[in-house]
Amino acid sequence: MRRIGRSVLSGMIFACFLAACGGGNGTVTPATGTLSGAQTSASGISGTLTELRSGAPIAGAVVTVGAQPSGASCNGWTECGTPAVPLASATTARNGTFTLPPLLDGEYFVTIAVDPNPVVMQTHAILHRTVSVVDGMLVLGAVHLARLSSDETAWVRDLNDRRSAVSFPATGAVVIDEYAEEQARQWSADVDAGKTAYTDAGYGPYQQAYADDPGAIGNAAGALDGNTTWGRAEAAWFAEKSNCPGGNWTTCTYADNTGHYINLSQNDDVWAGVGAGATAAPAASGIGGFRPYDVMVILYGQTERS
Repeated sequence: MRRIGRSVLSGMIFACFLAACGGGNGTVTPATGTLSGAQTSASGISGTLTELRSGAPIAGAVVTVGAQPSGASCNGWTECGTPAVPLASATTARNGTFTLPPLLDGEYFVTIAVDPNPVVMQTHAILHRTVSVVDGMLVLGAVHLARLSSDETAWVRDLNDRRSAVSFPATGAVVIDEYAEEQARQWSADVDAGKTAYTDAGYGPYQQAYADDPGAIGNAAGALDGNTTWGRAEAAWFAEKSNCPGGNWTTCTYADNTGHYINLSQNDDVWAGVGAGATAAPAASGIGGFRPYDVMVILYGQTERS
């Protein structure tokens, strides 16, 4: 059974679409934010970049600060994958440290990326966030990026292949975002552990946790499924095209058998996170015997999902 639902959280409307729903109990434990503390100096802004799980320093990543793309014109990775007007950049050293010069006070957009062209090959998530500069200093502190598994790299490639071959969004590929990846991973792990329900309400706190991360941009939507592989889940979501008149997601009505396809095909899907269960979920989850899979897509600049 498929169902669709919405919940209002902190003034933002989030939508997630499930392939099944059921019980589940326990404590929800969305991932925590990726930045903590602050390191600044009179000579500029400094920080340390490490891998999310291992804590190992990441060398050779590019940190870029600049103007934030406007919500009106920002569609797809090509328009809002990096700051619209880069003002400063730095490359992390062998120990993961980086230094940026002081900036004028104001709001900025920061990206931290390991891969020079993530649309072709992505090995690490990319951090995207807004920041506020006060007294010429930019507070970043300790920063983490998730190293993608071979399955996750293949999954995002498959998602983009299906978008280009099945739903034809005008703005092309999405890439894996740090905040969305942490929440997508955490939800699937918590379903496996029986800590959250496989329902819209059970997914809502992870969407809210994305929004609560420092500088998170846009509205989190998603597609969820209980299946045996992520490939089967992905195929089922895009197969919903047949339920839309003419297969057109832009004019299709949201329903329990179209919502996954519509959500994964939006022009303003800019980045995403993918989560895969490590084992079969417990019976109380509502998908007993199947693994939980989810894609959390971020609709850049949207505060409402209708």
